[in-house]
Amino acid sequence: MTPSLAWAGLLPICAIAAWLVLRQPIRSVFESRDIGFAREQFRRQREYLEARFLSALARQDPLERLRWEDAAWEDEITWARDRQSRRLLALLGVHFDPEPYPNVPEAESEAIRHATALFVFRDGQWCTDGEYFNAVQPIEAVLRHRQLEPIIVPQQRI
Repeated sequence: MTPSLAWAGLLPICAIAAWLVLRQPIRSVFESRDIGFAREQFRRQREYLEARFLSALARQDPLERLRWEDAAWEDEITWARDRQSRRLLALLGVHFDPEPYPNVPEAESEAIRHATALFVFRDGQWCTDGEYFNAVQPIEAVLRHRQLEPIIVPQQRI
């Protein structure tokens, strides 16, 4: 076997090994760069996105939209990433008025007074299909659903 033939066989193996070792760090660099842009874009478009959420929800379930219409949207945003698609997610909590549930026990009423709206950063822009997690706050949704990976984002200094 000639030395050039040995290198020809060894070179692809080294390239594959390098890719396997470097793939995760390279992906992390690109993902973290996109997070800053996506967060800023979400903050600028938040009111519009909340309205889009309600429109999408109305197409799926008009009665559910009525419940969400008067909900109080929480200020805090919980950031996560879908483990499969690697898409960035913004989860917003909402709080419902207790009046729609007069005959429900207090402990159960407290649970159904919260929900989490889901927003997805897809192809460089935020969108929503009206998906939500019922009866959970955003951090609970991330902890309960294995497909969601929490993202710790440093606080911005003011």
